[in-house]
Amino acid sequence: MKAGILGEAAQQAEKIRKDAQSERDGIISAARADAEREKERMKRESGESALRLEARELASSRISAKKDVAEEKKEAVNRVYSVFFSRLEKELGREELLRLLFNAGKTQLKSVQKVRVAKEDVPAARGLGVDAVPAAIEGGIIIEGGNESVDLSMDTIRETLKQRTLRSVSCKLFGD
Repeated sequence: MKAGILGEAAQQAEKIRKDAQSERDGIISAARADAEREKERMKRESGESALRLEARELASSRISAKKDVAEEKKEAVNRVYSVFFSRLEKELGREELLRLLFNAGKTQLKSVQKVRVAKEDVPAARGLGVDAVPAAIEGGIIIEGGNESVDLSMDTIRETLKQRTLRSVSCKLFGD
């Protein structure tokens, strides 16, 4: 009887051990499957993150390249205007250019009281028969009469010319 009870207990213990083993294997298998799914999800997300990061970097590079090209174009256009004004001054000479600008500007005023010119142009401007004072300008002339003035400084002329011709100059240079 003792042997029968012990045998039965051993069988039940074996069954419990097998059931526990089976349950443990099931839990381990489910955990492995969960871990694998999580691993795949993380791979997908990291891959998507990498793709998003790559797309952002590519977009940033394109923007940077466009800025660089735009800056180079701007510098090229500015060189065109600088060369134009250098050649204009060289062809006419500073004195002749001052005289032409003075004659063009004085027609817009009732009277001319004084002119402002670059420091090196003061002697030439006095030759126009008006009071000439130095001004912080690159070249050209600012004519004053009463409460009015006409700004024909090279900076102003250059900016006015750029505003009027920038599109056509850019088109000729770059085909834009």
